[in-house]
Amino acid sequence: MAPGEFWLQTPRSFVTIMEGAARAANRRIESDLAIAWHVENFSRMGKAFKGLGHYLARLKPRKPQSGDEILAVFQQFQAAGAKMTIRKINPGEQ
Repeated sequence: MAPGEFWLQTPRSFVTIMEGAARAANRRIESDLAIAWHVENFSRMGKAFKGLGHYLARLKPRKPQSGDEILAVFQQFQAAGAKMTIRKINPGEQ
């Protein structure tokens, strides 16, 4: 926050801003630690390290699952013993 902004805040809004700033700082620290962890792991991989494209491919957006794919996942859960009832809620739709 700019110093001049301080005088425009209520005590409650100031606390909210400071809490948000603290959470943002913690996220940056966690991100930095994650980067350091990955760098160290990559450095230990040696020849097992794959090309950059392999790791970046996981970041590309995936197509949304279809209704049939989602139903199949729930049916697998049910077959594995998950207690659930699967029913169609819009019987007129295909």
